[in-house]
Amino acid sequence: MESVFTALLLAIEIKRLQAARAEAAAGGGSGYQPLASDDVEARGEDGKEERTWAALFVDACKYAWPEAMGLRLRVLGCVAMIIFMRFLNLAVPIFYKVRARR
Repeated sequence: MESVFTALLLAIEIKRLQAARAEAAAGGGSGYQPLASDDVEARGEDGKEERTWAALFVDACKYAWPEAMGLRLRVLGCVAMIIFMRFLNLAVPIFYKVRARR
């Protein structure tokens, strides 16, 4: 049964590659375009790119940040509410403890 499954997967992969080659030969390309990178990236000792999580987050925000002002305000409002709720989750037990001592 495994050999049938493997043969089926191999046939599907061959068909996919043939379709991709035919599309590339027709000038259609694969439909994927590389992401633009305008920043200069640090190179490690082995020549590979070293990127921090902050740099990756900033790059992701370029593509995920909404362009409409209404959506931007909604996102900022949601982030502000999350920060406020985190503050309340921390502050309520502290205030309760201080209040209970009186």
